[in-house]
Order: sequence, then C-alpha cells, then structure tokens
Amino acid sequence: MQRLLAVLTQSAGLTLLLVQCRGIQLGMFSVKPQKNTSNNSQQVAVQESTSEGILEEGDHKVLIAALETEDKEQLAKAFCQPGSLSRVLDSQRLTPLMWAARSGKEGALWWLLGHGADPRAKDKQGHTALAHAQMHNHLSLVKLLAEAEKRYQQGEALRTAIRRQDQKAAHVLIEANAAVNVQDAQGRTPLVEAVSQKDEKLVQALIDAKADLGTQNKHGYTALMQAEMKKYALYYSLSC
Repeated sequence: MQRLLAVLTQSAGLTLLLVQCRGIQLGMFSVKPQKNTSNNSQQVAVQESTSEGILEEGDHKVLIAALETEDKEQLAKAFCQPGSLSRVLDSQRLTPLMWAARSGKEGALWWLLGHGADPRAKDKQGHTALAHAQMHNHLSLVKLLAEAEKRYQQGEALRTAIRRQDQKAAHVLIEANAAVNVQDAQGRTPLVEAVSQKDEKLVQALIDAKADLGTQNKHGYTALMQAEMKKYALYYSLSC
C-alpha cells in the first residue's frame, strides 16, 4: 500500500494542507481564520449555538434526515457545527446517538461513535443509547454500544495521558482501540492535545487510529488550525 503525505505549512496567514501521493501533489487545501476587529486577534467565525436547548424544528429535521440516510457525506454536513453530536432533539432529551440506536440505524450509529458521540449520555428518563437499543430490540446494536462505552472511557483516559505527557500510557491505550475522537468540555480531542505538544509520533499514531482532523472545539478550531497557530509544521501519512 502506498502512503499519502500531507504537510501542514503556513503562508500569508493561511493554513496550507499539501496532499501528495507517490510524489505527485494531489491538492492544496487552505483554512483562513477571520480577524476579530475588536481585539485584533485571529479567530475562526462559527455560528453560535448551544447543546442544552432543544433544536429548532428546521435544524431537527436536517439532523434526522441525515441520520435516516446513513450517508457519510450527509452526516458530515449536518453535524458540522461544534457540539452538534450532543444536541438534544426533543423534549425527552434524545441525542442523535439515542435516536439512531432506537431506530436501528447501525450505519449512522457507527458514524456518530467514530466522530466522538458520547454513548454514556442520558435522556430525561435516565436512558442511554444502549438502553434505547435494548428497548427496541436492536440486539446487534446492544453489543456495539456496550463496547463503545468501554472505548469512550478509554478515550478519556487517553486524552488525560497525552495532556500529562505520559506517552507510554497513551500508546498503550491507542493500541487497545480507545476512542480517539473523545472531546472534553472545551471540545479538545486527544489529537489536539498531541498537536499542542508537537508530539509527531503520537500525532501519527492517532491519525493511523482514525483520529478526525476536522473535529472542532467549542471555539471552532480543529487540530490543523491549532498546529498553524503554534507555528508547527505537521507531517503525517495516510493510506493511499
């Protein structure tokens, strides 16, 4: 299998992601932070929203429609805003993961879990996504969600290990298949923590374990943006 090399560099205030395979440049992608004129600092403009309130009817329909299709592109588009994975869909405080579990949408369930949805979240009655899968007799999802709860807990331990610069523990948890897209209260993932420390080996290990480069924190920053802000040339390889 060939390897794809992506190099993050900085030029004229832009974050440039150069993608190459077999020595051929496949594309260049850029992210340009918008300038905040109030304090003359750069920050990404994101739509303000909260995860506590119930979604507006239109937003609700958009998320449900994406979950119904189980299409990865539609899901990525619908859940692009920070905190959208934990949004409350109705008065019963169902999260998207709970909705997918009770509806038997295994493809949507896999996608949500892979992007950091918390399987331990509870609805108004105290039910988790696993409980919803059980109540609706989706037995194949029960096992999946039970394993997901374990991996999510390991993912939190992974993020903590990276923050404490315990590289040995971090690599052990990655090899144990810990969830690598788990976010803390500020939306930071293990990859963001590793980028902050400029730990190239750990960054590569996380990306090999399917860490999401596009996951945003509560301020709208991704790991790539974090690298640009820290003037860090981030090199990593992906399957090609």
